[in-house]
Amino acid sequence: MEAKICLQKKLKSQKDYEMIEKFMLELHFVQKLKLQHGPLVVQDLCRNLSYIKHPANTEIITINREQRTFYVILSGRVSISIFVQTKLQRKKSFIRTSIDNSSEDALKLQEIKFLEQGESFGELSLLKDNSRATATIITKTDSEFAILTRQQYHDILGKISQTEYQHKYDFIKQISLFSNWLENDLRQVSYYIVQRTFVRNQIVIHEGGENTQAFLVKSGSFSILKKKSQNDDLFISQLAPLEVYYQRPEEPTYNFTIKCISNESILYEVSLYDLHKYMRNNNEAQFKNYSAERLEWRLKRFQELKKMEDNRQHTQKDTQECKDSLNETIKLFNDLKIRSVTEYHKAKPQETALQKTLKSAKRAIRKGILPRFQPKRQESIDSDTLPRIRNRSKKDSFEKININLVDVERSFQTIKNYQIGQAEKYNLYFVSGYNKIT
Repeated sequence: MEAKICLQKKLKSQKDYEMIEKFMLELHFVQKLKLQHGPLVVQDLCRNLSYIKHPANTEIITINREQRTFYVILSGRVSISIFVQTKLQRKKSFIRTSIDNSSEDALKLQEIKFLEQGESFGELSLLKDNSRATATIITKTDSEFAILTRQQYHDILGKISQTEYQHKYDFIKQISLFSNWLENDLRQVSYYIVQRTFVRNQIVIHEGGENTQAFLVKSGSFSILKKKSQNDDLFISQLAPLEVYYQRPEEPTYNFTIKCISNESILYEVSLYDLHKYMRNNNEAQFKNYSAERLEWRLKRFQELKKMEDNRQHTQKDTQECKDSLNETIKLFNDLKIRSVTEYHKAKPQETALQKTLKSAKRAIRKGILPRFQPKRQESIDSDTLPRIRNRSKKDSFEKININLVDVERSFQTIKNYQIGQAEKYNLYFVSGYNKIT
C-alpha cells in the first residue's frame, strides 16, 4: 500500500524509489525483466512509473484505435478480446473481406485470455509509429496499474522489446509455411506473436474451444489428443519445434486438444485475425491446404487408433470372461472333488483293530524291529515275551492272524506263518534295538 502511495507522488525521494522497487520486484513481469536484463533496467523502470486506477468494466484499450500507454497490473484482472468471425460468416467459405478492417460488422469481439497481477500489456502498439491496438482490454474487477508513456517505454524497454521481436522474426523465418512471405509482412506478424511458456501436462487448448489462435512450437514437445469418450483421450500425434498448429477460420471450434508433454516448453501464439491480415498477400492457399491435409490425416489416424483400441478392449473383455469362466470351473471342480473325497471316506469301510494290528506287525517286521504285545487288560503286564504270547495263542481256540515274514531277519526265514490268537485284546508296540529273536 505504501508503495502505491509513493507511485502517486509527483516528487519522489530516494526512499520512495526504494519502496517502489521493492514492491515491483514481487511482480512476475519485473522479476523476469531483472533476470534477463539485470537490476539497472529495473531501477530505471521504477523511477519512471506512474499510477492509475480503473473501476470494473472499463474499456482501457480499444481495438484498432491508437494507443499510447504501457501497463503493468498491480492488482485486479483484465480481459483481452479480439475479432473473430460470426457464426453466419463461418457457414460460408472464408473470404478476404471478412478480415478486413472495413468489414468489422462481419466480426465479433471474443474474449481469448485474462491477465492478472504481475502481467503487462500495451507494448505492441508502442513499438511501431502510428500503430493501432490489436485487441480490446477491459477491466473485469477494480484494477490498479503502473504505467509508462510511449516515450518512456521506448527509452527504457524499447531496445529490449525490439530484440525480442527480432528473435521472433528470425524464428518464424525458419518455418516452411512462412518461408515465401514478404519480409515486411513477416516482420509485421512477428509483432503480433505472443510467447507462452508451459509445463508438463498443462493444457494449451481444449477440443471444442473457440478457434481463435494459431500456434508455433518454439521449444519442447506437445501432444495432439482427441476424445474417444467423455473421460478417454487418444494420442494422435506430436508437435515438435518449428511445427505449426493451424485451423482455418471457418472452423468454429478446435478439433483437438493440445497438451504439453515436456518441461519448460515454449509456444508462440498469434490470433487468426492478425495472421490473416498479412496472409492475404502471401500463401493463404498453402495455409488452407496444410490445414486440410493435417486435419484429414489426424482424423484418419484417430479412426485407426479408435478401432485398434476398441479391438483391444474387446479382446481384454473376452480374456477376462474366459478367466472368470475358468475360475468358476476350477471352483466347481474343487467343490466336486471335496464332495467326492468326503463321500469316498464315508463309504470306505473302517479298518478293524485286527487289520490295524496286522499292518503294524508287517511294517515292524520289514524294519527289523522286535514286536511285543501289551495286553489291553491290566491283569497282563509288559513282561510277556513273544514266545509266551505265541504259546498262549496256540492253546486258545480264538481267531488267528497270519503274518507274512518275507524280507525279515535270518532267524525268521524258516518260519512260514506266525500265529497270534485273539489280537484285538492287545495293543501292538515295538522295541527297537533287536535284530533277531533268540
